[in-house]
Amino acid sequence: MKIQKTVKNHYIPIFYTKKWANIDGKIIEFSRPYIGSQVIDRRKYPSATGFRKNIYTLNNLSDGTTTWIEDFLLKILDEKASVSLNYVIQNFVADTSKLRCSFARLLISLLRRNPEHIIKMRSIWDEGHSSVMAAVERNLWDITFTAGSPDV
Repeated sequence: MKIQKTVKNHYIPIFYTKKWANIDGKIIEFSRPYIGSQVIDRRKYPSATGFRKNIYTLNNLSDGTTTWIEDFLLKILDEKASVSLNYVIQNFVADTSKLRCSFARLLISLLRRNPEHIIKMRSIWDEGHSSVMAAVERNLWDITFTAGSPDV
């Protein structure tokens, strides 16, 4: 069975934007498509806003792990944060440290998962990954052809 990879990466979680939806289930998205242009408002479903395609995808990983950030890490964070956000909205006291921590993680993640920050982190990852992989390849070559071989 082939696992479907997430393409639409929501930097603002859907559960979070749903809280502002109207009766028809839509929210108002404000955008300025170009520098100096007018602000445009559009009514959209929460699933149709606050995302970029493949922004969390790491293409230089093995096939099964390229969407790990969205499909595993952020999914767990968002599921727990959704529960804690519901407590806050309903004026319940987050009576466990797990609820308080998951709400704090949500707030911190909203600062870090925006497209501008992810683009910076991606460039750091790509540079680091390339140098690490080059070092691994050099070391594998050295180990394979020099350490166990007679004088070459």
